[in-house]
Amino acid sequence: MRLTRMAAWMAFSGALVLSAIGAACQEVSGPKTFYVDYDAGSDDADGLTPATAFKRCPGDPAASGKAAQTSLNPGDTVIFKGGVVYRGSVVVQWSGVEGQPITFDGNTAGKFGAGRAVVDGSEVVSGWRKVSSAQEASGNAHWKNLWWTWMPASASPFSANLYQAETMLWVAQGPNPSDPHYQDRASDFYEMKPKSATPSTLTDTEVFVQKDPSAWDGAYVAIWAQPNFTYYRKVLSYDPGTATLTYETMPAPHYEQPRGRFAMMNHLSLLDSPGEFVFSPEKDGSSRVKVYLWPPAGDPNRTPVTVSVRTVGFDINGKSDIVIQGFVIQKFLARQPHRGAGVTNDAAGAERIEVLGNEVRWCNLDSTWKHAGIFLAGIAGGVVEGNLVHDNRRCGGIYVMGGSEHVVVRRNVVRKCGYVGIWFMGAPRCKMLFNTVEDNLGTHANALTIYHGSDEVFVFGNRVRNSQIAVSMEKVKDVTLAYNDFHSPSYTVVSWFETTGTKVFNNTILSDEKKALYLSLRETRESTVRNNILEGLLIAEPYEVDHNLFVGHFQGWENLPAKVRERNLWEPDLSKVFVNPKKDCRLREGSPAVDAGVDVGFTEDAEGKKVPFGAGVDIGAYEYVASPPALPVARGGNG
Repeated sequence: MRLTRMAAWMAFSGALVLSAIGAACQEVSGPKTFYVDYDAGSDDADGLTPATAFKRCPGDPAASGKAAQTSLNPGDTVIFKGGVVYRGSVVVQWSGVEGQPITFDGNTAGKFGAGRAVVDGSEVVSGWRKVSSAQEASGNAHWKNLWWTWMPASASPFSANLYQAETMLWVAQGPNPSDPHYQDRASDFYEMKPKSATPSTLTDTEVFVQKDPSAWDGAYVAIWAQPNFTYYRKVLSYDPGTATLTYETMPAPHYEQPRGRFAMMNHLSLLDSPGEFVFSPEKDGSSRVKVYLWPPAGDPNRTPVTVSVRTVGFDINGKSDIVIQGFVIQKFLARQPHRGAGVTNDAAGAERIEVLGNEVRWCNLDSTWKHAGIFLAGIAGGVVEGNLVHDNRRCGGIYVMGGSEHVVVRRNVVRKCGYVGIWFMGAPRCKMLFNTVEDNLGTHANALTIYHGSDEVFVFGNRVRNSQIAVSMEKVKDVTLAYNDFHSPSYTVVSWFETTGTKVFNNTILSDEKKALYLSLRETRESTVRNNILEGLLIAEPYEVDHNLFVGHFQGWENLPAKVRERNLWEPDLSKVFVNPKKDCRLREGSPAVDAGVDVGFTEDAEGKKVPFGAGVDIGAYEYVASPPALPVARGGNG
């Protein structure tokens, strides 16, 4: 009897041991790969094979079933099906560990679907009807081209972010903008007459000639005001007797007239071009808003129109060891508390974040400034590399903000974004390397910005073309700019105030207004400027300025102190310096910049060529090579 009990106990104990071993094996079974197929997946599947893919990603607030119950662990990967439009957002709920990140992948291997996965913040707007008469469109002369529908109550003229397929649509405006992507550009606006504006009123007897007090009902006035920003204020009333609008009170001072500018927006009287729309004051019983559209691609029931309804593609949510790679992320509407439309981190404590090889496009914002396609705050260590961020209205490119440090922003292209291209603010010891910013022409849309506590930032191998100010700095210390190629229409590199210890080495800095390097304003001091090609200089003592080549005709050369002219060169004719001054700023044979610099410690130039390549270090961003090939994408080894 005793033996039988002993045997039973041993058998039971053995079963417990085996069960424990099995559980332990299950716990250490290793990283998993999950699959997401928005079109054909199911949240009740296990997500572990392409055939049993989830519909929604774990972390999507709209996920259900097993997808909602699944936790991601260090080393796990979630692959979204290529070529499929995923209409959702992901809020990351888990951290990886160093060396084993959690990876969200947009089909980079190309084995799950075709092409990249698309994460989309919009929904299709249905129920479009043709306008049947001029009366239905308040007398609009183009009524035969117009359609209308009801838009969600949450949408507004500036937050709807409407597209017809891949074509941007925009709020009707007067005067018509030269480029609708930049509806805030003050150069397209009316000039304010002297003493015509108060914080809440505007008088103009040439623009406001309508006799009906309801003539501007539902409209907005866009006002360019301090500090170089465009504000959209709703019209509250109109007095035809005095030609005066009353609008929502301005949050900032007007510029002194006649410098001030304004435009009228969102009114049927302004709708006169394909692509324009207007949110009318009319609402239905569900508070939906009636919207009129001149669709550029015809019937919007056949070529769908979308409205942005989600605020962010991927929210890192303060988690660590996260990789987001290989996606197209589009049509999101950045809104507080999120400040990034495509990828965002707004919570402190995140470490080792990587955002790699994504395309972020067609986003907008429902707020004021400091929103971007990629926005990272509170990051300790990370890489933003190989992304294309483009065609985002009123929305910047890549921002690394307060509480972040040791973040590298490398080999990205930022093109035609509505605000700053790449911005470091409160982000010390970060790097901008080998990025391109071009066609960034919105109001206050500087290419590269380094502000407020972003000390010891390293800026190397970047290229800026057809944008506002190439580099703006303020309240920073010990920033290094080296081997960059910058060209701007006005100021190119500027410090607004309290910038000390800036090192400017081996850059090519050109300015149409001969304002290439402007380091003189309000406590900007202790700058070192060496081995640069400069089209203009204004600098405050104390400074070191030597071994630079000044180019072009500008008054600054004659006005420079004798000690500066003695230690630097001047060549008025840019064609003697560059291969092609308008297109290719590499050095030509016989350029006075060849071998004319001094060693400042770098081993490669902006293209990765050895420094020095010839007998000595060259001046500017590029070492001279006989018969240079087509300008390649920059690479480097100095960062």
